[in-house]
Amino acid sequence: MNNMIPKVKARNGTQIEPMSCLIFNSFEYDVQVNTQRQISFVASDDHSLAYRLIQENNLVEFDGQDYIIEQINRGYVNGYATVSVTALHIYTDSNRIIKYEQNSGVKTYSVQDVLNFYFSGNRLGFTTQVVGDFPKKQIEGLGGNSAFEGLAKIVSTWPDAVIDHDNKKIVVYQHSQKVKHRGNRLSYGHNSDNISLSTDISQMINSYYVEGGRNDKDKPYFPAHLVKDEASIAKYGEWPGGILSDDRFHNAQEIDDYARSHFILDPPLNITVDYKGHEQPTLNELKRFEIIESGYVTDVEVVGFSCFPYDPSQTTKVTLNSLRKTILDYFNVQRKQQKVVAYDSQQINQQIKNTLNQGLAWDWRGNE
Repeated sequence: MNNMIPKVKARNGTQIEPMSCLIFNSFEYDVQVNTQRQISFVASDDHSLAYRLIQENNLVEFDGQDYIIEQINRGYVNGYATVSVTALHIYTDSNRIIKYEQNSGVKTYSVQDVLNFYFSGNRLGFTTQVVGDFPKKQIEGLGGNSAFEGLAKIVSTWPDAVIDHDNKKIVVYQHSQKVKHRGNRLSYGHNSDNISLSTDISQMINSYYVEGGRNDKDKPYFPAHLVKDEASIAKYGEWPGGILSDDRFHNAQEIDDYARSHFILDPPLNITVDYKGHEQPTLNELKRFEIIESGYVTDVEVVGFSCFPYDPSQTTKVTLNSLRKTILDYFNVQRKQQKVVAYDSQQINQQIKNTLNQGLAWDWRGNE
């Protein structure tokens, strides 16, 4: 997957060396949208400068990105000194940017407002950008923590935010601006195996409390109110999405429609697969997903993967999330299978009745 040898370098940039000491088939790259981006590997002492540079807080350069060496375990294998390393993407250095002041009370912010609050004037070289059209939202007590925690606040406040990082350039995308379909597919038995499908009801949103803009007299254009999807609530109970506040809206119907467009009306479907292809997956790519045996065909999004870029013989594990259409496809397949099971049960029951009517009985203990 990757022909470039990783490099290890001193944190101050004075020394940089190709990692000739790397045990290549141990090198793993693990990335999950909005939560994790790290590498791990084992190196063997070949008496090189590169091996000596493997120290806490130094950097490993992989695929054009820097990773901070965070965890080191040293040991001996077959008489050779080795070191096991976990390194986190350089964007996690934002936890060193501390915003000691904290805004009191509930205030309304844009995504850019939050980024500016934490990153403006930082001395670590971080820059930020927003791509998309996010509404303003209310946040209580912003601050008193790190910029890294500020990014987590953005994700929890704007559920459709996708945070990307090119070294120290942090870009917050609106999901619709990030996701792309490139015409690729995952097919069970063809290029994927060991498929697992699960649902998580805790991720649902079927109601919002909405607030719009105010006029020149600081009066709201319309009263704040709840927007609900009654059908989803009747099926799963109410799962509130909190307060959705956006000064752009002067019309209640428009903000209601906007809130409904952000509902998650069914439990999101999570899928994990073992991918047998050799190319590295792409985050936020939409793929056609097929399980021909069950009649399940739909589109899914790559939201995470772990791979061994220097050893294609090892399995790449891909995590997929679904759109609403995918969820409905899944539940429709389940209902069809339930109908088949119910039909089969009826057939079996009828066969038992027919057998009993003929004066014969089947002994479940295995006796005739």
